[in-house]
Amino acid sequence: MLGSPPTSPTSRKSRFSKFGSADDLGSTTTGTPDDRRSSPGSARCFGRAADPADVEAELDEEKGRAFERGLDSVDTAMHAAKVFLRGVNQNIGGTSCAGTRLASFMFLAVIFGIEFDMFGFVFGAYQYWEYDNTLLKALMVFSVAGFAVPLIMLQLLADGMPSVGSGAGSSAPPRTAIGRPTAGAGGARGGNVFLTWLRNQPQPTNPFGGAMEFYHFVPIMRYYLLVKPSLDLTDVDAIFKVNTLSSFSLGIFQVMGIIATKMEGRPFTIYVWINVVSQAINWSLTVLYFSTSIASWMGRAGKAKSLSRFYDGLADHWSRLYAEEDVLIFLQKHGDEERERLEREKKAVKDRLAARVCSAFAGADGRNIEGYGLDRMRDGDVKDFLQIVRDQAIAQLNVKNGQ
Repeated sequence: MLGSPPTSPTSRKSRFSKFGSADDLGSTTTGTPDDRRSSPGSARCFGRAADPADVEAELDEEKGRAFERGLDSVDTAMHAAKVFLRGVNQNIGGTSCAGTRLASFMFLAVIFGIEFDMFGFVFGAYQYWEYDNTLLKALMVFSVAGFAVPLIMLQLLADGMPSVGSGAGSSAPPRTAIGRPTAGAGGARGGNVFLTWLRNQPQPTNPFGGAMEFYHFVPIMRYYLLVKPSLDLTDVDAIFKVNTLSSFSLGIFQVMGIIATKMEGRPFTIYVWINVVSQAINWSLTVLYFSTSIASWMGRAGKAKSLSRFYDGLADHWSRLYAEEDVLIFLQKHGDEERERLEREKKAVKDRLAARVCSAFAGADGRNIEGYGLDRMRDGDVKDFLQIVRDQAIAQLNVKNGQ
């Protein structure tokens, strides 16, 4: 038994292991038709013969109420299951969407800080070179060398360590794979092409960081990270390292230029103030990188976004099956056979998803989906349970107290 779902004073009184019986959907009121004809509301109580039309209408109304009670029973059971499982995900440390968005915004802030520092260096160098200060001019030359030489050495001595698994570079499926299978291929075959490709996309990332690419440290080219399909820990770690290198090379020159401007009594122009702001941003990011686990947090956010898109792909495939079944309603030739095939395929997907949920939340003894009421999963519930298993998969990325 997984535990108790939230209850209310009315209908949600069952535990998760007893969300409802399959008999509820087809249940009707107790008693025989004769009993209902002789009920207090029937005409027979008044001593006259019952009108067959009235009796039939009363029976139809009672069947409608029984059908509504059955649907409400299923809806109550599924709602209780979803609320309970989402609560479990929160207890095991599920990553919130707000945290992922904040991490993505922080990554943009880091890129902005580096680019702002580069432009600030150019503006500052233009002004500080006019100072009659030989040491400041020499420091500018050494700062440029201090930024460029380590990056050149890194490229010459790089060991070519990959940032992700070998499957990350696999080619995307043809655009016709989801909705328009290739000529001669059936719908299922086209779906299998997409699912086979999708299956190879989640790859483990290198926890130690991979090779630093040129677009991590070359100004302007760094903007490629804004349109890169997915980001990982290597991208985040590389950007922070480049920011640190920039702070200790180009940044020190700008700090010395600011000090020289103050000591020589020169005016604080807009270029000098740009240096002040850029150094405040860059040194703040450098301190955060070395004193907190912000890089790991931002790397996990990128991985979480990729995993979320992976489950979006599964939901897209389910939506495709749903739409294809509806299209077959209007087809006469082979329509019934294809519709039966799709119904079996959808039933198998729901059964496997229910078993997956039970196994994930109830352990090795959770395979009995009937015992937990998930055998009553409706087509519309699939997306919600996919979201639940997605949240649990994302939660596994978050190792507490990571560095």
